[in-house]
Amino acid sequence: PTLACQVNDADIALLTIRRPERRNALDLATMAAFSEAIARLLEDTAVRALVITGAGTSAFCSGGDLRDLSARLTAEEGAAMTAQMGDALVALEALPFPVIAAINGYALGGGSELALACDLRIIDQAAELGFAICAVG
Repeated sequence: PTLACQVNDADIALLTIRRPERRNALDLATMAAFSEAIARLLEDTAVRALVITGAGTSAFCSGGDLRDLSARLTAEEGAAMTAQMGDALVALEALPFPVIAAINGYALGGGSELALACDLRIIDQAAELGFAICAVG
């Protein structure tokens, strides 16, 4: 699976994006799994905190998987994907317990958005956060 969410004996949930070969970039399946995991956590009254991280050591989340998304999305699918991920981030912000981003590498674009939606960010010294800047016109 591209995403794992487990709750330990101390009722702390660990959500791990598991695509290290793509620097934990979010493809459609991972976005859907993320959205479903957050929805389940909203209903779990035993969870006391959530830690979000990326598998491996090079990336927390490098944003959307541009190669995958550009090859598969129509305009309608792109709008639906954006809404789904936006709704998941709003739900993440609304969780009734602390959410901690354990940033262990690149957090770019959507990865930075994910980190900003968390209550607390713990950042490795080697991590890099950022957004792409696009010029129009």
